[in-house]
Amino acid sequence: MASPWAFVIALCLFSCFHQSVTTGLLPASLSTLERRYELSSFDSGLILSTYDLVKLLMVIPVSYWAGKSHIPKAVALCCMIVSLGFGVLVFVHFLSPPYVPQITPEQQSICSDFHIFPPCLSRNSSWLFPLLLVGQGIIAIGAAAVYCIGPAYILNSMETKHALVAMGIFYASSVIGSALGFLEGGIFLNSWVDTGGLPSGFEDLSPSSPVWVGRWWVGILIACVGILALAPIFLLLPQHTQPAFESTVTLSDESARSATSLRDAWEIVEMILTNQGWWLITLAVASEAFVVSGFVGFGAKYLEVHVLTMFNLQNK
Repeated sequence: MASPWAFVIALCLFSCFHQSVTTGLLPASLSTLERRYELSSFDSGLILSTYDLVKLLMVIPVSYWAGKSHIPKAVALCCMIVSLGFGVLVFVHFLSPPYVPQITPEQQSICSDFHIFPPCLSRNSSWLFPLLLVGQGIIAIGAAAVYCIGPAYILNSMETKHALVAMGIFYASSVIGSALGFLEGGIFLNSWVDTGGLPSGFEDLSPSSPVWVGRWWVGILIACVGILALAPIFLLLPQHTQPAFESTVTLSDESARSATSLRDAWEIVEMILTNQGWWLITLAVASEAFVVSGFVGFGAKYLEVHVLTMFNLQNK
């Protein structure tokens, strides 16, 4: 298990499981969560935003702590924290009573044409809504450091040409995870949310019904178990592997102390903030994230509410 490629493979699996939920399954399940827990669009947006806000606040302190620790063990701890966050989201489902749509058959017929009909869209937030926010916050705390210290460990443990390949595979796994999350949503959301089957009086409901609530929690449960299973793998890895090259970069004892001293943190921040290249890259990444996050988060909901409504009206 001393090979750095073992760390790369485990890190890619973590990224795949993690992204399958945060950027795949949860955005695809927004409308389902709104119906199941009587949430507004603001509430569902807050669920997604909580992850980003907590990660923004925690990424620097958590990464600083993890960087000074045994990195594989720190990643293992992060896996446990992320798995706990996923577990909280799944626990919300098991705390919920069996779901029964609060509409009559006549109202259901109107809902198929007009999603804005009041009985179709209740706005009394469930008491379980805060647990969804807590789960997202825990996930953000666990994931905050992984995407910083993971690549750093790869760069320090592998020859440059191999490290670049490993980094490319790692970032590609995030995209693959997002795609798998949307595929999971398409599969699991076609099954009724409760394992006991459809409630009495609603046996004719189908996934095309506007009051249908799919099994949103199954994909999160899979990610929870998968990430938890990765923790022992990281625990078996050493702090440092022996790279097949000699590093040409050396630091004096004074420089090393300066780089890790909190008293000199402002000098490091000032050096970064006065770097024009850093600002350009940061603005480019932030602009991309602003567009992509909004589209991924609410694009699926927009298509469901507007496109399907127009389709139903044209077929009447």
